[in-house]
Amino acid sequence: MCNFFTPLAHHDSSHFIAQCEHGTIHIVWMRTTVHLHPTNFAELAQLLERAEQLPSVEHLRHSCFCMLRDMTGAAQVWMAEVGLALRPDDVPLFTSLVQQAEATLESGLTTTASRNLLRDSRAYCEQDSLTVYGLAQN
Repeated sequence: MCNFFTPLAHHDSSHFIAQCEHGTIHIVWMRTTVHLHPTNFAELAQLLERAEQLPSVEHLRHSCFCMLRDMTGAAQVWMAEVGLALRPDDVPLFTSLVQQAEATLESGLTTTASRNLLRDSRAYCEQDSLTVYGLAQN
């Protein structure tokens, strides 16, 4: 069970991204929380970056992630079996939060304790990747 969180990106109490003491990335979107391994989270960030570069493409896929968009600008972001339905005005917010969190992770601005816990928890997390990460490793 996760008890300590390092904020990575925050909009409000219903839309934020944090990293727990196990290194898992927690995406909180309204009433849904998705848990991802940092590698999977980086893949999600790559998908959303491609989606920004290719705004007219309706279907994008990267690794175990998929984004489906309709003509109104609404989107479904699928992370393996888990999907988030995003309204047109939610898409830029979701993308921004993921990009901000990924930039924080890449810059090393997370706390030293969080980085040490991530390093120390890798062996623990690898024992049960589906439960801990939310997605099976490829």
